[in-house]
Amino acid sequence: MSLTFEYRARDAAGAVRTGQLAGTSAGAVAKDIAGMGWVALEIAPKKTAPAGARAIRLEDPTASATAAGRPAEDRFAALVARFSGPGKKRLQQALGFVLRELAALLRAGVPLMRALQLAADSNSEPAIRAMLQRISRDLDNGHTLVAAAEREHRLSGLLNDYDVAMLQVGEQTGRLPEAFAELFRHREFARSTNEQVGAALRYPAFVILTCLMAVVIVNLWVIPSFAKVFAQARAELPLLTQVLLGMSRLMLNWWPAGLALAVGGSFGWTRFLGTERGRLWWDRHKLRLPIVGRILEGIVLARLSASLSSSMQAGLTISDALQVTARTLGNAWYESRVQQMCRDLARGASITAAARNMAVLPPTMLQLFAIGEESGSLEELMREISVHYQSEVDYSVKRLSATLEPILIWFLGIGVLVLALGVFMPMWDLGRATMK
Repeated sequence: MSLTFEYRARDAAGAVRTGQLAGTSAGAVAKDIAGMGWVALEIAPKKTAPAGARAIRLEDPTASATAAGRPAEDRFAALVARFSGPGKKRLQQALGFVLRELAALLRAGVPLMRALQLAADSNSEPAIRAMLQRISRDLDNGHTLVAAAEREHRLSGLLNDYDVAMLQVGEQTGRLPEAFAELFRHREFARSTNEQVGAALRYPAFVILTCLMAVVIVNLWVIPSFAKVFAQARAELPLLTQVLLGMSRLMLNWWPAGLALAVGGSFGWTRFLGTERGRLWWDRHKLRLPIVGRILEGIVLARLSASLSSSMQAGLTISDALQVTARTLGNAWYESRVQQMCRDLARGASITAAARNMAVLPPTMLQLFAIGEESGSLEELMREISVHYQSEVDYSVKRLSATLEPILIWFLGIGVLVLALGVFMPMWDLGRATMK
């Protein structure tokens, strides 16, 4: 039986549209609205709705009376949640499940407002529930989903630039289910990569920390004890032993200055990275680091190709897709080069020439840009190269621990050898002199 439904939706320009559509169910009407490139906010059956009743809302009907006091309350609640709630890793994992749930609900034809309500009701994290309620409240007040997401990004930090960019693509093209699904896949890739990198670096970090503790103990307690023995013997000490004794005296006499220098250097480095110039410098040079630089570049290239493919699949032009992609990379240096590519395209350059002028892309990706431009299959090629780089990153991360272990053992062996030659050889000389 066909029924008449009243709907409220948002078009690609962000304007709210209302009207009536006939359909067998609310899900069918939502799919019809999505086919027009709009995002369904609310759908209610006209015939069964009581007179004067409102469609389902996520907020209390009396909320408008206290709307003026909400921003400060929201900021305070987000601040409290940031410091007293669960860890960021746990929240991001929970948010990934929410994104997957929203994608499934929207594919099933559930309106966006109702999907947000269902996701908030089924989530056990207070911070996630509060975030979903704030977003739905902003939508009900006439804001776009992108504006609500940007406000949440500034407020709680749960959403990042990549989330906002992909939601903008989904809202402009009416493909929000695909946008939410892409965000979930992106989070799963980032989570898996971070876990693998953390597991690979756990053993090297433990070894390095142990070595630093050993150096401090040796310089503060062991070498000073040997120094008293050497002073009483009044024997000529080897150069290596004199160097070790000098380092020990330096650490004993100047450790407050060294501690202050370390704290000041850490603070200055953090401030430098907080500037645009500092972040650009570090994001460029960390890609050249031995061993890990290749992994970091692979992650950036995987994001670039995946985001570009998703944006073009959503219906954006290559220039708009690159503008969105630039915000998803997490690397200021690559972001600046993508922006340069956008400027080259605006001046009339071909896609291949603009990609070559970036001077950062590997030859394989440049060839794919050329093939994709000629054949019109750039979207599919970017998806394939994204899978390639994700596999390469996964393989490199798994080999990271095996690559670092021999290097650590080599440096550890050198440290033990220097300590043995510098401390124990003079003791052996003194022992031989005493026996004679």
